[in-house]
This record gives sequence, C-alpha cells and structure tokens, in this order.
Amino acid sequence: MVNRRHSSLTRKLPPELLAEVNAQLIAGRTYAEITAHVKALGHDVSPAAVGRYGKGHLAELERVKLVSDQMKAITSAVGDDPLALQEGAVQTALVKIVEYLTMIGPETMAGEEASKIFQALARLQSSSVQRERLKADLKKKVTAAAEAVVKTAKAKGASDEMVEWVRAKILEVAA
Repeated sequence: MVNRRHSSLTRKLPPELLAEVNAQLIAGRTYAEITAHVKALGHDVSPAAVGRYGKGHLAELERVKLVSDQMKAITSAVGDDPLALQEGAVQTALVKIVEYLTMIGPETMAGEEASKIFQALARLQSSSVQRERLKADLKKKVTAAAEAVVKTAKAKGASDEMVEWVRAKILEVAA
C-alpha cells in the first residue's frame, strides 16, 4: 500500500493507467520515462510525484515478495499438512506483530490502534487453541478407528504382522 501522503497519482490517474504505471515500475522504466508516458496520455503529473509513488510501490512489492518467499519456505517445510501451514502462517503473523510493537514502542500506541493489535493477537491465539483442539480430536478419532480395524482384522484371521502394519498406516494419518 502506498503511503497516503504520496498518493497524488492514485487520486489523479484512472485505475487502468495506474495499473500501467505499476507495470512500468516493475519492468524497470525510469521515473522520467513513466512521467513522459503519463503526460503523453494527457495527465499532468510531476516526476517527483511519480518518484514518491514508485518508491512506495516498489517497497510494497519487496515486502510482498519477502512474505511470499517466507510462505514458500514454510510450505516446503511442512509439505501437504494444512494445519502445519496454518501454524507457520500464525507464527509469521505473530513475529510481524511483535516486530511492529517493538518498532513503535508501547507508549506511542493510541487507544484504537492498540485495541486492534491486541484483538489480532487474541484472534491468533484463539485460532491456535482451535487448531490444537482439532489435532487432538483427529488423533483420538484416528486412534479409535485404528483399534477398531485391528480388532476386526484379528477376528478375521489376519496375521499379527499385517494387523500391526495396517494399524501403523492408519495412525500415520494423525501423526
């Protein structure tokens, strides 16, 4: 998100032209080239305005890339486990909140801002508790299902080795 103090381009330019400016910034065009292009289309913008907007836009793009890279690393570390992915995302969010709080210092937080931050922390904590409850419930159900399968397999005459292998495979689901 571009800093509001430097958003004259967002107020002056139609969304499709702003999207074009964004694409040109990403493509590496200079602020002077972008300014000339926008002026050629009949919009009065200064190189300084394009520079301020570009600086904010590119900084936001870098932040998005960083978060994207972090999520890719988390995803590759946890594989196909959606609960582990959610845990990683929550941990990343908690780190970001703590970094923000450390940066601004608690004495500078206004009432409404502090309330929003602490509500976000409470939601993250609540989701963690719900996730852990879900994992415990899943493990309990999978264990019960495994034991039922073991009992049935033994009653049908399956070998102890086969029964234990099936049991272990079922329990992998909750691991």
